[in-house]
Amino acid sequence: MLSLSAKARYGLQAAYDLALHAGNGPRQAREVAAEQGIPQHFLEQVLVQLKRALLVRSYRGSHGGYALARDPQQISVLEVLTCLDGPLELDGGPWSDAVLAAPLRRAADGVTRALQVSLADLVWDKQRSGPRLTYQI
Repeated sequence: MLSLSAKARYGLQAAYDLALHAGNGPRQAREVAAEQGIPQHFLEQVLVQLKRALLVRSYRGSHGGYALARDPQQISVLEVLTCLDGPLELDGGPWSDAVLAAPLRRAADGVTRALQVSLADLVWDKQRSGPRLTYQI
């Protein structure tokens, strides 16, 4: 069955947080950890891995921290997850009959397509789902 490691979940949460704050300068790991409910020590290890994959950039200094290395529109959920957990696998094969493998292959393809959503798309969804103010006179 498809399941994500804590590392992948935390990495996706961190990338999402950085996308939410894109354009506002670097975010410190402690800010991301506090806002996303991630243990800071573990988050720092995940951010290093995201940096190695060129998804995140780090900045030194008193106003340093982390920011996305590319525009949020150019980073997919799938890219973040596979950088941390490797390729997503649904099919434990090998199967003795191609007919048995076909539904799992289609399911894996569907999951891959669903995870092609960009971080910017997630930010957009968050903004649309926020509270809406209505005024009555």
